[in-house]
Amino acid sequence: MPQVFFMHIPKTAGSSVHAALSAHFPQERVPNSFMLAWRDPERFKKYDFLGGHVARNNFTYVQLVSGLEENYRTISFVRRPQDQLASHLAWVRHLSDPENEDSFEQTFPAARNLSRNLQKVDFSDPADLKRFFETMGDMARSLFDNCMARYFETLWADQKMTKEHAEKAVEAMAFFECIGVVERYEDSMNLINHIMGWPKPEKLDHRNALPQRYGLDISDERILEVFEPYIKYDKLIYAAAVKRLEAQLAEHDILPKSVSD
Repeated sequence: MPQVFFMHIPKTAGSSVHAALSAHFPQERVPNSFMLAWRDPERFKKYDFLGGHVARNNFTYVQLVSGLEENYRTISFVRRPQDQLASHLAWVRHLSDPENEDSFEQTFPAARNLSRNLQKVDFSDPADLKRFFETMGDMARSLFDNCMARYFETLWADQKMTKEHAEKAVEAMAFFECIGVVERYEDSMNLINHIMGWPKPEKLDHRNALPQRYGLDISDERILEVFEPYIKYDKLIYAAAVKRLEAQLAEHDILPKSVSD
């Protein structure tokens, strides 16, 4: 059985993908908290599946320090940037909704403060959203400033993503054997299962989706204009991932869903 690292970029169907991938491994070979404990790499030698909100550079650190095999199979997913950002904003805000009071207290303090601040933002008002982005602190920047590109090319929280960083992020995509695309979820999972030699599942589950976006309407051109500086480099990542997915499907003679239906 191959060892697998899944880089879970927030709000890219990661909970569903994690569940689908980890199901191929014995439960005792899958850690519960790789996302939170990657800085203690020694403990991960006994596992065959590692998945979580851990950036590429941090995983390579785990490999180096702990002596993990270099031939780990590597997988990630991306999503249409405006949808990823909208969903991410809504999810962080959702953490401090009244119905989440118990779990909210278990969230680390910086995330609690950010969630409370988002409760004060009118998501339907482009001007209010713009004020939030222009005054956001390091925590928010690390989450909302071209988040997908940051996972491929890790930056400090106080660093803004630049074109040079984005170009390095696109180059770093080569580290991953498969990069799925949420809008092509079935095609992506078919490719991953084929490359890994796993059987095609009877059903593809979708987990951890949040339908509530608090009035955030990404069909509104004014909202997209506000979003643009914070997704423009993620667009490069997304375009490269779609192009690569098409090429890999063709290479492995997998008919895309739109063709095979």
